[in-house]
Amino acid sequence: MNVLDKINFKDESWKFTPKHMLKEDFLMSEGSFKESVFYLGPDEETLSEQTWKDLESQGYIEFINTSESSIINLKKTKEVQKASLSSYFENEISNKEVCKIKFLKNLPSPLWVTVGNMPSRVEFVIEDKLNIQMVFIEKEKSEGGKLLPIDFVLGEGAKADIFFNFRASGKAALNLNSVLGVDSEYRIFTFCGGKADYKRLELRCFQTSKNSEVTVNGLSLVRNKSVIDYHTDIFHLAENQKSNQRYKTIGSGESKNIFGGRIHLTPPSEGAEVEQLNKNILLTKKATVDSQPELNIDQDDVKATHGATISSLDDEHFFYLASRGFTKEDARKLLVDAFCKDALLKDVNQGINEYFTNQILEDLANV
Repeated sequence: MNVLDKINFKDESWKFTPKHMLKEDFLMSEGSFKESVFYLGPDEETLSEQTWKDLESQGYIEFINTSESSIINLKKTKEVQKASLSSYFENEISNKEVCKIKFLKNLPSPLWVTVGNMPSRVEFVIEDKLNIQMVFIEKEKSEGGKLLPIDFVLGEGAKADIFFNFRASGKAALNLNSVLGVDSEYRIFTFCGGKADYKRLELRCFQTSKNSEVTVNGLSLVRNKSVIDYHTDIFHLAENQKSNQRYKTIGSGESKNIFGGRIHLTPPSEGAEVEQLNKNILLTKKATVDSQPELNIDQDDVKATHGATISSLDDEHFFYLASRGFTKEDARKLLVDAFCKDALLKDVNQGINEYFTNQILEDLANV
């Protein structure tokens, strides 16, 4: 199935996408996600290979046999209908059976999952009060462009830290949706770089319950003629919620970074506190950025800020570091490294933090 046939390219989020990047099919694969392999361990060096069925036999998860997607069913709820959000479900791209996995208890360590073309939409349900950490790493080889439709549903008081590493060559599209329960906390970090050709990320968070909190951080280091097409929608649909988004990019060569970030505040979202910031550095004259941060506010008694910056490295910073004995190349490396650091999530598993720090340093050497 070529999912491009199902996409409405008139949607605003495709406005800046170079059309030649969409000539290759984005394909779903055959087989079963249940049989796929993941790795369990605190870091890359201590991973043990398992399958989802192994995890089921140990009582950590259960498979829910259903063709019903919680995200699609969300379209029918009064919160979504009242907020007139039905149009955001027009581009759902998987018409195959949903593989639904429910976490029943906390895992002994983070899950590291390698992903290529996926056979179905996968929905992870995190039960009340659980705390789950998952790292998704893009496989290097695939047939056609990779399509990754993944959903998360968080129960009351649940916490989830979700990480994505997109550094493989070729093209990939991530369609990530989440639904948050009362008092839940959901944090996402995405990293794009390496040999990436074209990556499209669509991240949507539906905060349908009060007192939920979302953090969406991302970093893209893009070179040559690569294109990163990054879009978020955060929907505040209940009282006293928080969302914080920080997306940073560095572009060199003839690369292109696209950012479309929309935050929606609709009744009854009073008491919401939201922040959105997109910062971009261009290292070459032919690198480009299109940035569209957007706040849609239809609710009183909220605190909301957003902004975007596009710049080159500051000459004053180079001058200051030169006066302290730094060469221009060392100064450039120091400034770029400092720019990247605060994109990472705070207070995360040490193994995950070290893994992404090393990935970022490897790419910075080539930007």
